[in-house]
Amino acid sequence: MNNYENLEIYKTAFNLAINVYRFNMVLPRQELMRHGNNLRRVSVRTKDLIVESHTVRENEKQSAGLLRQAFNACDDALTLLQKIKGTHFKEKTSNELIRGYLKLKNKIAEQIREVESSSPELSLTYTKSFVLETENH
Repeated sequence: MNNYENLEIYKTAFNLAINVYRFNMVLPRQELMRHGNNLRRVSVRTKDLIVESHTVRENEKQSAGLLRQAFNACDDALTLLQKIKGTHFKEKTSNELIRGYLKLKNKIAEQIREVESSSPELSLTYTKSFVLETENH
């Protein structure tokens, strides 16, 4: 079996976390304190939840729950990125991160559907229409 480091979803989350750290280094101090630190924490949490969901993959219900948490953490990251972008700090990096987190959310939603389909007793609320369209930012 593959370990989590070989998963595309993990690689995407890991690269986003690294890029968030780099992005934080160029934020003005006030913006870093207001939103940047939370963005950094949520980016690492997203990656960690994906890892944890892979380590408990034998328990479909627990794995799906962790993936849902990772999906919600992506929403938190997107909200923080929109706040940073909307205040005064407009840079193409924020748009790239937003696109990255939208793509990651799609990958997580696909992973949730895979877990659902492999376990008929799971009754999750994530349907096909749940996958987001990639927005142009």
